[in-house]
Amino acid sequence: MEYDFLLKLWGKSKTRADDVVTRYPLLHHMLDVAAVAREMWDRTLQRGARRDIAHQLGLAEDDAGALLSFWAALHDIGKATPVFQSQCTAEGRDFVTGELGLPCDPYVNNCHHSIAGSYACSLLLSDEALAPVLPEPFARAVAMSVGGHHGSFTNEKPGPRQRGTGPWEDLQKELYTRLADTLGVVKLAPSSSTTNHAFFIIVAGLTSVADWIASNEMYFPCATECGSAEDHFLASRAKAKSALVDIALAAWSPPPSVRPFSEMFPFIERPRPLQEAVMEMADAQGDEQAMVVIEAPMGEGKTEAAMHLAACWASRQQQNGCYFALPTQATSNQMFTRVGEFLKKTYSDQRINLQLVHGGALLAGLDELHGFDGLPDGAAEWFLPRKRGLLSSHAVGTIDQALLGALQTRHYFVRLFGLAHKTIVIDEVHAYDTYTSTLLEVLINWLHAIGSSVVLLSATLPPAKKTRLLAAYGTAQDPTPEPAYPAITWASETSTLVRQVQATQTSTLRLRRLEDSEETLCEEVSGVLGDNEGCIAVVCNTVARAQRAYTALKSSGAAAGCELLLIHARFPFEERDLREERLLAMFGTGSGRPRRAVVVATQVIEQSLDIDFDLMVTDFAPVDLMLQRAGRVHRHERHIRPAALATPALWLRMPPLDTTGVPAFGVTEYVYDRYILLRSYAELAGRTELSLPDDIPALVRRVYAEPEPKPPEGPLEEEMGKAFKEMSNEMSQQQFKAKANLVLHSTEPDVLTALCHFNQELEEDKPAIYSSLQALTRLAPPSVRVVCLYRRDGHAFLDEKGQESVDLSAVPTRETAKHLLRRSLSISDKRVLFHLAAQEPPAAWKQSSALRQHRVLLLEDRQATTGKWAIRLDSELGLLITDAGTGKVS
Repeated sequence: MEYDFLLKLWGKSKTRADDVVTRYPLLHHMLDVAAVAREMWDRTLQRGARRDIAHQLGLAEDDAGALLSFWAALHDIGKATPVFQSQCTAEGRDFVTGELGLPCDPYVNNCHHSIAGSYACSLLLSDEALAPVLPEPFARAVAMSVGGHHGSFTNEKPGPRQRGTGPWEDLQKELYTRLADTLGVVKLAPSSSTTNHAFFIIVAGLTSVADWIASNEMYFPCATECGSAEDHFLASRAKAKSALVDIALAAWSPPPSVRPFSEMFPFIERPRPLQEAVMEMADAQGDEQAMVVIEAPMGEGKTEAAMHLAACWASRQQQNGCYFALPTQATSNQMFTRVGEFLKKTYSDQRINLQLVHGGALLAGLDELHGFDGLPDGAAEWFLPRKRGLLSSHAVGTIDQALLGALQTRHYFVRLFGLAHKTIVIDEVHAYDTYTSTLLEVLINWLHAIGSSVVLLSATLPPAKKTRLLAAYGTAQDPTPEPAYPAITWASETSTLVRQVQATQTSTLRLRRLEDSEETLCEEVSGVLGDNEGCIAVVCNTVARAQRAYTALKSSGAAAGCELLLIHARFPFEERDLREERLLAMFGTGSGRPRRAVVVATQVIEQSLDIDFDLMVTDFAPVDLMLQRAGRVHRHERHIRPAALATPALWLRMPPLDTTGVPAFGVTEYVYDRYILLRSYAELAGRTELSLPDDIPALVRRVYAEPEPKPPEGPLEEEMGKAFKEMSNEMSQQQFKAKANLVLHSTEPDVLTALCHFNQELEEDKPAIYSSLQALTRLAPPSVRVVCLYRRDGHAFLDEKGQESVDLSAVPTRETAKHLLRRSLSISDKRVLFHLAAQEPPAAWKQSSALRQHRVLLLEDRQATTGKWAIRLDSELGLLITDAGTGKVS
């Protein structure tokens, strides 16, 4: 079959401004994808990944790269079919029968080319008359992997009129042979036919990313070129190399040796015992893929130890990079800066592509997004879709972005590909409920399967949860009968080593109990501050409680003469961001610390933020979380503390007791399990102080243990028994919900079933649809995101003064989208939720990936009415829901 005839088959098209359609040859597009895949093999995947993949195929690294690029080229073989070439239109059928001279049934039903392609590819790869040839089951798995480039795998069989028979089959064989000859793989055949589920996920991820790049008009314009297939492939290799450089997928490679700890962290005069222990264990064990669990109190240098491990493993195992997963966007933003400084010191002679990966990353600004001078604009542009962020060599973001790789979303395998053969650091691993923890266990199982090493950080990890996480990674059993603390657990497939380390700081934490009322809070804060200096944090379990506490402290004069700051999630992003920046500026390391201050906050300050207070006042919560909050008391070494606050102290706002003497936790039970609250209450009963860190492991272990099977000794024990049964039922339901949405890693030889089984295509960013259709990384009430704008004279404005107008009928530019998103917040209050969700986003916003799920909230006098209720955006308190008639907060 003539080469010129093959070029008549089209693979993609572009309509110009004058409505002229330019068609790009299918063969050229397939070669383009092969070129990108090959360049990614050589430049994006590091030696550890290449070595692992080649080993599974029983091939040399170079041959494995050539074969994978050939498989990637076959991804669009389904376009060499009558349904695609004709697009099932009369004009298209005329093209097929006239220009191509091929048969085309006018009554055939449409069939997506990925379905036809998966089927045709499996036949071609296993056809013994062609070369290279694969065993039939292996061929089908490869075909399904490359055919999944549109987001999901299929095992459907297209009809003969859809896929084409006779001359169409000859045409597909000719394309196959031409590609094999051009790419030099005719004589290549794997000596091993792996059934590893993870291997095919890697193939699918590589193919999809290569297709995205090769389909980008900026790098591969839709223009037909003359010359042979070989000439085109060489030109495509050059374009692919340029594209990878431009989007910074070829910017970094791990050095052969690790820099000294002192060069990575010059601000640390001497490593802490925990950090020294990690260095010693890394020297002895660092060549082997592993999971390391670091359990230590706040301030012992866990983060720097994890960074050192990431650098060590990158060099010793030749990894693809690292991802730091945090519990919230706020903690991710702070860690982004720290990781950036670490990377600059560690790889000072290289360009580093560091991405911030979460729903608010666009708001960081393009310069801050990649974090380093010298990276091209193409990198910032290309990585903006969140599913691509994990493809960067280095990234920081929320745990949710990684968990989506274990959920049945479109292109979940791209996320897993992005996480493969890296170090994944998961901070605050204790902080998740049963649902999210179940997802995390499956993710960790995947990380082991795709060749990634893992670091888990926690100050208060329950032993049972630690055991499940180690088991999920497929490690040997933790040999210690009693948990050591502080400790490093280094676990691999063959052994588990536990090393207890010395804490650098020991302290006595004084406990004091307060009546749970705003009046008492104000009296006690006023009493301890008076005319004295001091910085106090008040942590509340809900936004409403935080708003009430702040209002009381201000109106009573208890915080007179103090910096008074309210931190919670119900402010528009720009206001929340300013408040968090102010928080870090005042109470972070090297901060311009105020003489007198009171911060009222929700749980946002209990996780990962490096801030320091003289006193912590907290709502009653599970003991491990109260200890986390206490970790922000006397965190930094200060030579002078106010005399009244010289000893670390935690004041507990105690719940009232019912008539039987059992605590009534009120709204806190909507946030935390009643059983854990009751156990925490019982374990702290009678205690006036805690010895830290010595008391942490025993407290956490006892609170999260099952109750002893014995008759209750009183009302509290009886209530704990009931609460435990309720919690167990709820945990079972959460586990069931999680498992229904997960992509499980299969160890069975039937890879086809494993690939096809997990194809729900759950939605990542449509919060208004039914929860059963969403890819939920956390169980939370339904919510809707709104952009708060101001209405003046019938027009919308970003600002209350009416100086920055917004055209809601125009498709937002990226800069406009950033300004709009800075005015966004999430609303979950059921009184107004469904009214807001029923509204459609502006039609123009649906063309913006950043705004298409956002509703507009138009405010007049900072208020919008929805039936009986009014939504008020208070400048001090944030979002309030009030009675539209009386204006009272309810």
